[in-house]
Amino acid sequence: MPIKGITDKRRLPRVGKIHLGIMAETPKGVKYPKAVDYFVFPQEHEKYQELIDNFGEKPKELRILIPLEDEDKFASQYYRCYSKTRGLICKGDGEITMRMVDAQTGALADRDSQKVEMREMPCEGRECPDYKSKKCREIMNLQFLLPEITGLGVWQIDTSSINSIRNINAVSSMLKAVYGRVGMMPLILALEQIEVVNPDDGKKKKVWVLNLKSPDSMIDAARRAMQKPLELIAGWGEDITEIEVEMPVPDEDRPELVTTDWEGPAGEPIKEKNKLTHKQCQEIADTAWPPDEDKPKVKPVKRAEDKSHQTGDFEPKELKNLGQFFTACNQRWGLTKSEVEAKIGKTGMGISDLRAEWENIKKIIETRE
Repeated sequence: MPIKGITDKRRLPRVGKIHLGIMAETPKGVKYPKAVDYFVFPQEHEKYQELIDNFGEKPKELRILIPLEDEDKFASQYYRCYSKTRGLICKGDGEITMRMVDAQTGALADRDSQKVEMREMPCEGRECPDYKSKKCREIMNLQFLLPEITGLGVWQIDTSSINSIRNINAVSSMLKAVYGRVGMMPLILALEQIEVVNPDDGKKKKVWVLNLKSPDSMIDAARRAMQKPLELIAGWGEDITEIEVEMPVPDEDRPELVTTDWEGPAGEPIKEKNKLTHKQCQEIADTAWPPDEDKPKVKPVKRAEDKSHQTGDFEPKELKNLGQFFTACNQRWGLTKSEVEAKIGKTGMGISDLRAEWENIKKIIETRE
């Protein structure tokens, strides 16, 4: 008999990662991630030569299988913020985030934090200061099988390209509409060049993005839709449909060589007549994954004498939306969104006067103390 929740599930191991860029270096010796127009296999991997033999040295297409139907598992996508010293420190969906904070100050944990804790907080998405400073990005961890490569396990590609994320989501939905599923279907993962418009300056630019394709005609698609998943792959006779398969956790490693559609060289070489200065190159390198900021040591405040650690010097007039309101309450008093709503007796939609509610909560906290 299986142990419920353990042996009745199968977690596929992650075999390795395939990259969408290379680590380039400027004449000044500054390294930065540069997007390329082909899939980059890890040279140190034991399967490197087998990957080259099957797909070539610089392939633009990979023949893949997606083992599951759940997009949250094979194409995990969130706002993610990483630290060089602590790994993943914030993961949100645009509404709610789990954030690693300094237990004493409530600020985002850094290398100087003595004690940290995970807190559920409102996620401001692209309005978050960490996103605007390029510490946080949209990240998709796409996981799939390479059936022509020996061994069992999944391969992973990390991307922060919005166009790639949208392509994978759209095609996955279309495949389910045509075939009734996406799992265990022979598919092609391709790099394709498209022209996009920079939302900041309106200039057009060509970038390479991920796309999923089916090798079938519509007639073949209709036939495959009537087959069982494992009948689609020659030589796969074992029935594993009764076993719940899990994907490896994609958040264990900090993504490498991730470039977005607009930050840094994205598939375009640096022109000789437009070389970057050393300062500009360093800025590009820093935006890849910024190091923890060097912050002066903050001496603990004695709570019996000073309550500034609770209210800080935050001005209510700075509050512009609910996300900032809940974030400020968490940073000043360590309150979660639900705790804030409980104290003022209102839900998020019922909070209209942010300044008044801020003062109301401040009065409640001070009265309790």
